[in-house]
Amino acid sequence: MPCSASGCSICSSLTNCSACADGYVLASNSCQACQTANCKFCGYGVCTECMQGYFLKPINQILGCASCSSINCQNCYTNGTCYECLSNYYLSKGGCIQCTDSNCDSCPSNNCLACIQGYVIPQTSNVCTPCLQNNCAVCDTNRECMTCISGMFLIDG
Repeated sequence: MPCSASGCSICSSLTNCSACADGYVLASNSCQACQTANCKFCGYGVCTECMQGYFLKPINQILGCASCSSINCQNCYTNGTCYECLSNYYLSKGGCIQCTDSNCDSCPSNNCLACIQGYVIPQTSNVCTPCLQNNCAVCDTNRECMTCISGMFLIDG
């Protein structure tokens, strides 16, 4: 149900919230912003999980969210060392390096394993190549569309 409550993701009425968006906590049918910067989930005034690219760390005797040590890091250990990079990046010596193929989604050791939506690694190449049809989300290795993007449908397929 749509509602006007700030920070609310699910409403039980126009002004009462039953679930909050990331960075907010539910209190008395309304959403209150977490007081810790870059906090994803909080409870009782304490951050319990940080946003992507941050980790929980005691800061001035309270738990805060500190930035991971590597740019383009998605998740890191409590010492800030990255263990998972964002899409189109791979982990190398504790840092995140961009894949050489900009249309690659997953490239451990810079070998593309999966492409972004609308691209495929064809049988004849090891580089992400666009699907033959426009508005295609997933295509086969011959680049023929198998699934369309949301709101579109296959014709003769």
